[in-house]
Amino acid sequence: MILSWQFILMIVLSSLFLAWFLYRPVKSSLSDDDSNIAINKQRQAELEIDFNQGHIESAQYQQAESEIISTLASELKTSPTKNITIEPLKWLALIVLSIGILSLLVYSQLAPKIIPNSDAALTEPLTMSESIEKLQDYLIENPNDFQALKMLGLAQVGIGNVDDSIEDF
Repeated sequence: MILSWQFILMIVLSSLFLAWFLYRPVKSSLSDDDSNIAINKQRQAELEIDFNQGHIESAQYQQAESEIISTLASELKTSPTKNITIEPLKWLALIVLSIGILSLLVYSQLAPKIIPNSDAALTEPLTMSESIEKLQDYLIENPNDFQALKMLGLAQVGIGNVDDSIEDF
């Protein structure tokens, strides 16, 4: 199987693209708890703005504020977070190997199949006289095939039998 350089380049580039994402450091600047606290602070600020503008009453304000606080309390984690370490080299090797094998399998299925024709490779072309003999044998069984008669006449002109070619035409 002959692989083109474009196909190999595609596999290498896709592997490099995945490697870049595996080795790129993940930003851990904001934890889930910090994110929940920031969101709830924003919700409380919006609630105060609505109360100050007179869109809601004091009872609704107190109820919404208690809902925000209870939601925050239920969303905060009580257990310490576990650090999960990812081994990028192992994952990179696994992904590159998977992409390479999968790509080669797909390519082998899509590649055109070249089946050598054993008859065409072994037989030599007929000489002009052999062709005339085959055409004459064919015309014995099919005397009304005008295309074959025309070809016989042309073949006989080719070898110099002008009289026989005139008769066939």
